[in-house]
Amino acid sequence: MKGNFNYNTKMPQTLSNKCKRISIPAYLSPSHLVKRVKIHNPDELQQMKFTSCAVALLLCLVLDSSSCFEQGIYFREIDNLKNYFNATSSDVADGKPLFTDILKNWKEESDKRVIQSQIISFYFKLFDNLKDNQIIQHSMDIIREEFFIRFFNSSSSKLSDFINVTQLPVNDVQVQRKAMSELTKVIHDLSPKSTLKKQKRSRLFGASRPNK
Repeated sequence: MKGNFNYNTKMPQTLSNKCKRISIPAYLSPSHLVKRVKIHNPDELQQMKFTSCAVALLLCLVLDSSSCFEQGIYFREIDNLKNYFNATSSDVADGKPLFTDILKNWKEESDKRVIQSQIISFYFKLFDNLKDNQIIQHSMDIIREEFFIRFFNSSSSKLSDFINVTQLPVNDVQVQRKAMSELTKVIHDLSPKSTLKKQKRSRLFGASRPNK
């Protein structure tokens, strides 16, 4: 039986493509497993390679199915919200889109995060305004969790800071005074450090040049 088994059987193309999208731990790679075990018999070496490939494939399938399951959850909740707000009706398309065209104009990843933060702030305010609606409460909680994972990298402190800033009362005199007091630091923090160094260097060289 062992002699008839083909250890060189290739992984199906569809599964191979799925695995390319998933990072397999280095310690499960065939080359790593084979290096850690001293095997001199060619048949045993081939069997070791096949076993390690099988383990990696199994892990690949598990991770991929888990990812699909998670995506299925929030897609279902989005559909639930669309149905509740009648968002699939033809009249919704009247006029310009709220966000999709804007997102196309922000190409750079670092720039896009700026406008994304404003869009997420809108959704948070919308969900907060509907917090007593039990019909869609679960769906809103799922989408909040998705924002938490994707935008805030599952960081509770970042989410807390974000919400605190969006809820600052702009009509509060003390808040206005603090904002003006911190304005210089805020503007300074907006510039990348490399840009600040270049600006300082150009000013230094400009000041040291002799006047003609």
